[in-house]
Amino acid sequence: MGSLVGPQIRGRRRTQKTLTLLTQLLSQQQRTATALPTIRVPMMELSAPNPEVNRKLCFFAGAGFDSLMLNDFRALKGWSVRRNVLKGLLGGVAGYCVALLVRTLPRCLLRGHQRLTCRITVPKPTAGGDDDNDDIPETYWIDPRRGDMATPVTSSQAPPPRDRASAFPQPIQPDHNLLFEGSTGIIAAGTSPYYGGGLRLFPFARIFPAHSTSSSTKRLQKNRNTLHLRLGRIHPLTGLVNLFQIFRGTYRERNMKVLDFVGNDFHVELSDPYPFQFSGEAVERPLSSFRFKAFDEAVEFVDFIEPRLVHG
Repeated sequence: MGSLVGPQIRGRRRTQKTLTLLTQLLSQQQRTATALPTIRVPMMELSAPNPEVNRKLCFFAGAGFDSLMLNDFRALKGWSVRRNVLKGLLGGVAGYCVALLVRTLPRCLLRGHQRLTCRITVPKPTAGGDDDNDDIPETYWIDPRRGDMATPVTSSQAPPPRDRASAFPQPIQPDHNLLFEGSTGIIAAGTSPYYGGGLRLFPFARIFPAHSTSSSTKRLQKNRNTLHLRLGRIHPLTGLVNLFQIFRGTYRERNMKVLDFVGNDFHVELSDPYPFQFSGEAVERPLSSFRFKAFDEAVEFVDFIEPRLVHG
C-alpha cells in the first residue's frame, strides 16, 4: 500500500512543484531556512529475529491483509520476470491490482488467509519521582463509543487470557501486561497518520505531539514519542464497503472489530509465521514475533500548510 502513490510521471511533477515552492520560499529575504514552519514526526523502531527487519526505522509497518497482498504482489512480479510476461505492466500499480483480485481477495474470502492469532503485550507503566527518571508511559485505548476518548489501559482492564497454551506456550514477561490475545485480520502500527497514497490508516498517530512537555501529557510524553497500533478484525467485504471512510480515517467500529491503541512500545507474538511489511515493502521471510517501538528522536519536516487562526 505504501508504494501506491501514483504513476512516476505524476510523482516527478509533484516533486518538481514542491522543490520550486521551497526554492521560492528560501529566496525571499524575509524567509530564511530557520523561519520555515516545520512539523516533527517520530519514527518507529522494529525489532524481530530477522536481520532484514531488526533495528530498522520506518513510519509504518504491520502484518495481515496488507502484508499478504504485498507478498502476493512480490510473487506475481517474480513470476512475470521469470516467465518474461508483462514485466513492465505487472511491476507497478497494475501488478498490485492484479495480485489483489486474482490471489489475495480469493484467498481471504474463501479460506480466511488474512486471519492470524496473536498475543500483544506492553511494558507495565511506571511513574518516576523526579524529572531525571525515564518513565515508561501508559498505553491508551481509543474508545469510539465515547467520541474517541483516550482511556488508560491497566492490568485490571486487560482481557483475561484464554486457553491458548498450544499457540503461546511461553508465559508473559513479569514486567509486561497483556493487551490483546485473539484473532485479527491486520496488525499495523504507525507514527504518521498516512499509510501511503493518502490512506489515513492511523488517525490517532499524532494525538500526542512529539516530545510534548505540557502538564496534561507530561507523564505520557516524557522523553517518549508515541505510535498508533490498529487491529482490524472486520471482514474484507466490510472494509471494501467502508473503504471511503477508512481512507479518510473516519471509520469507527463500536463492536470491538477495530481496536486502536496509542502507546510507545508493543510486543507482538503470532501463533504461526506470517508475511510482514514495513514502509510498504514485503519482507522476504515471514515473522512469528516482532516489536513496535516509537523512536526517541523525531524527524523534522518542512510544513507547507499555512496555520489557520479563528478570530472571534
